[in-house]
Amino acid sequence: MQKTVAILGATGSVGEQALSVAEARGYRVNYMSAGKNAGRAEQLARRFCPTRIAMADESAGMDLRARLSDTDIKVLIGAEGILEGIEASEFDTAVNAILGQSGLAPSLAVLDKGKRLALANKESLVIGGALDKALGADGSRLLAEQIPGAQLKIYEQWGHGLYEEAEDFNRTVLDFLN
Repeated sequence: MQKTVAILGATGSVGEQALSVAEARGYRVNYMSAGKNAGRAEQLARRFCPTRIAMADESAGMDLRARLSDTDIKVLIGAEGILEGIEASEFDTAVNAILGQSGLAPSLAVLDKGKRLALANKESLVIGGALDKALGADGSRLLAEQIPGAQLKIYEQWGHGLYEEAEDFNRTVLDFLN
């Protein structure tokens, strides 16, 4: 049985490397997402023929939809489209190479779906706080204990903590740096 993968952030350097590995190993790329580069996303979609592709940027998504109108590939648009693609697509493993905090919701969606997550996005672990389903609070504590000088602070109910608890977060970072 052929393994299937989803590549989130496919047009970035890590995403492109993941696609090369998938191709070399004979995996089927069934879903991919990209940010703004509709031209490169079109090339990759035509090469790998996923069932779905999502573009984070709305205008790039509309452009990609027009570019792929001669194919059966469904083009989804925006952050909601990325999550819809995760939910609707079949894959064994997802590689998440989406940059920054934008990668958190897709990471959680993959884990909620019960699928394997290959995380190439450290921000998902950092800002996930108590939402971290890959390690959980106990796993995060165990990991922090293994890293010399590490400090762990878990923010409960923390979805947009950089904004909601900015003062506490900044104080924690400054305390760590001092």
